[in-house]
Amino acid sequence: MSSVSADKIIGKSLIARKTVKVYNLPDGSVFGEVKPNGFVGQVYSYITRPSGLWWQLVGGKYVKHETGAFQ
Repeated sequence: MSSVSADKIIGKSLIARKTVKVYNLPDGSVFGEVKPNGFVGQVYSYITRPSGLWWQLVGGKYVKHETGAFQ
C-alpha cells in the first residue's frame, strides 16, 4: 500500500469506510458520527497534534486520521 502526503489530500472529499467520529475541535468533544459509505466532508486543511493527524473539513469540523477509515 502506498502512502500519500497529507498536503495532497487538501480539496479532496473523504468517504467513511467505517463509522467516523466528527469533532468540533481536535481532541475536543464529538459533534457527530458518519456511518460507513457516508460523506465525511471536503478537506480544507490538516493539523498535527501529539494525538496524531487531524483533517480540518470545510465548515470547521475535524476528523482524526485513522488508517483504513476512509475510502
